[in-house]
Amino acid sequence: MPQLYSDDFVAKLEDLPPGHPSFVATLCTRPEPAIVSFKEQIETWFRRLRADAQDAYRERLFALDNPTFFQAFTELVLHEAMLNNSLKVLSYPIDDQEAMSVALADNSGSFSIAVQSFIPEVQVRGSMRPFRRLLRELKEIEHRFMFSVYLKRWLPTNFDPRPIRRALEVWLNSLEDTNWEGKYAEYRDDHIHLEFSILDRLRQPQTDLVKFRITPLRTPNVLESLGAVLEDKAARVVAQTGDETPLVLAFFGNEEWDLPANYLEDFFYNKANFSFCWTTRGGRLERIKSYKANGRAAAVFARPSARAISAVVMVDKKWERDRAVFSLRVYHNPWCSMPLPPEVFEGFAQFRPYPAGELPGQSYLGWDCLDRVRFILP
Repeated sequence: MPQLYSDDFVAKLEDLPPGHPSFVATLCTRPEPAIVSFKEQIETWFRRLRADAQDAYRERLFALDNPTFFQAFTELVLHEAMLNNSLKVLSYPIDDQEAMSVALADNSGSFSIAVQSFIPEVQVRGSMRPFRRLLRELKEIEHRFMFSVYLKRWLPTNFDPRPIRRALEVWLNSLEDTNWEGKYAEYRDDHIHLEFSILDRLRQPQTDLVKFRITPLRTPNVLESLGAVLEDKAARVVAQTGDETPLVLAFFGNEEWDLPANYLEDFFYNKANFSFCWTTRGGRLERIKSYKANGRAAAVFARPSARAISAVVMVDKKWERDRAVFSLRVYHNPWCSMPLPPEVFEGFAQFRPYPAGELPGQSYLGWDCLDRVRFILP
């Protein structure tokens, strides 16, 4: 069977200027073993597509435009996850189709899954990578003062943390013979805005002095973007496929979503009315939360426009020990018109409905397999 990325195609990419930003150029031209292995993995996934879909995916997986490439890649990952769960893909999101149609494992029906990819450096205000790079640099400082870091503006992707480390070391040295309580410093230029505050003084110098850090609160902005995309995507899929089968929307990020669990639950369901917690005989903590749709118009799933959405899947990708590791969480919509059977994502982390109790109008949800958020694909 022919390769997805032929030698001729790779040779053309090697003629690009050094440091070209496209994902596909990195994938095909860098010799690191982890990247070569990842490329071979994508080749394997591509071959598992049905023959009638391969030409359309080949065109997008060749794209130097990162959003085009990454959208095709995310669909490929979800396709592989479906196959690994013994599901059968009936049709693909090609030829202007918005969603993949998937048959249930027992052939009792089907559901639609529409994937929307997000590249954080473009989609949200900033990326965490430069900030993590800064923290690694600052933790190498050896001094007596423990300090906090407040990032007031997202750092540029080409950010070099070394000048900030040198400036911070000069400032810390200047405090040795002065009253240090309440002291803070600011580092600011056209692209960077950071504040540092002294928290305590140690008897002996040590490293790893960053004891508190704050970043701009990007969660509301991300959730606002997701809410708008969710309703628009659902409307377009329903216009094509109708509302007689369950609809799953998958949001796939190129970096960890970094969204607190409580924020996401509030976003989809609003505040829980109450929760039940207990410990099983095996020592496992169980929790079920109760939600009510009435009067909770702010919750995404409670909106009439979201009734066609059976579940939302939050997926992301990160590099861990030189391999791609994915995370996946399924949020079921208890107020949808067509519920999704939990068996579809069996073995994945799911926030799913439980049988109703005695109180009318209540929906009870709890996590299954929360310890299996992260997974790898063969």
